[in-house]
Amino acid sequence: MWDWSNQPIQKKTPAHGSLTSVYEEISLSRPSQSPAFYRPNTNIENYTLEEMRHYLQPVLAQYGLHKMKLILKDYTSQSWKEMRSAFSDYQRARKNFLKLIAYSETANLIKLGLDNCEIALLKEGVTPENFNTHIKIPFDFGGSLDFENFSFIRTHHTHSNIHRVLDMQITNGFFLKHQKIFVPAFEGKFYYD
Repeated sequence: MWDWSNQPIQKKTPAHGSLTSVYEEISLSRPSQSPAFYRPNTNIENYTLEEMRHYLQPVLAQYGLHKMKLILKDYTSQSWKEMRSAFSDYQRARKNFLKLIAYSETANLIKLGLDNCEIALLKEGVTPENFNTHIKIPFDFGGSLDFENFSFIRTHHTHSNIHRVLDMQITNGFFLKHQKIFVPAFEGKFYYD
């Protein structure tokens, strides 16, 4: 599976006025029988911030994200034009980030499990299979294009499980109620699981 960011930018006119309306639609159109991480047995929509933090701590462990901490981030409203521009800027920055780590972090890449062919791909700005350039703090929650906000991680299970934790809060109404979200985060450019 290729990193989603290797795909060309598709410019479609959104049917929604804001990202919040998209999140609201996702929340209201949950499937009746979805996986446990999308629909917990409890009604997390009504959780306080502390109750959600307490709820998510064992979820991190369950998903193998033991070295991550939860950071509470406020939603930052952006227009579709701002998001498209940020995505275009991200594409350029992502390629530069990949080249930077390929040339300066070879030992860490080998520790992460990459071979010489995969490191050669990184030197071209291409993400190898089952790896992902991850934005630690999403743009719509205050994240920036600084390389400190970039990381290079395995797609399965690390990246997909980070997004499960985020999706759990979005699809179950917690985000809509609080306009905040707990983001699983870690220090450094690499996450070794």
